[in-house]
Amino acid sequence: GADVAVIRDTSWPGETLDNVPDCVASNPNDPDECTGDADDWIPMDPQADAVKALEDPSVVQIDMNDQLCEEDRCYSVVGGIVAYWDHSHLSETFAGSLSPTLESRLKKALDSKELFPAA
Repeated sequence: GADVAVIRDTSWPGETLDNVPDCVASNPNDPDECTGDADDWIPMDPQADAVKALEDPSVVQIDMNDQLCEEDRCYSVVGGIVAYWDHSHLSETFAGSLSPTLESRLKKALDSKELFPAA
């Protein structure tokens, strides 16, 4: 009877960029050199597909890819923050910047239940 939230995998450069911080450092005046096609960067996610197939209102999916990608492009630098610390893992700073959005989406998706006690 518990509500469940499945967080979809975020985009990742994978094979297209060996190391995002190196790419950004090598292109300080043109961070667009370190972007990629959303079709290439947003991976298949069997868990997300399973959530959709369930059609169960107590199991919801949270997708944060819109924080890294717009339409058909995904970015390595978002809001002046390098989003990845290697070729696939979000940087600590960028992940931390997602906290308010993730909290809001979790609360909304799980029917505004108080998931996090007020500080």
